[in-house]
Amino acid sequence: MFYWVCEPELSCADQRRLGLDLGFLVQADADEWLGVNFSELLELGVRSVSLLKDQEVVFSSMSLDE
Repeated sequence: MFYWVCEPELSCADQRRLGLDLGFLVQADADEWLGVNFSELLELGVRSVSLLKDQEVVFSSMSLDE
């Protein structure tokens, strides 16, 4: 499973509302989710994200700042 980790971390409620608590079966779905939710993450104060596959880091601290 692929998971996005946000910095700073979102509240549990925001994670559930956005679907972050479920994870993604394939990386393409995780990438698509980020594209769809990019603006909302910025509005919630997220400044960077990391993508993990199980416990392994795929992308580390990717900045969302424009």
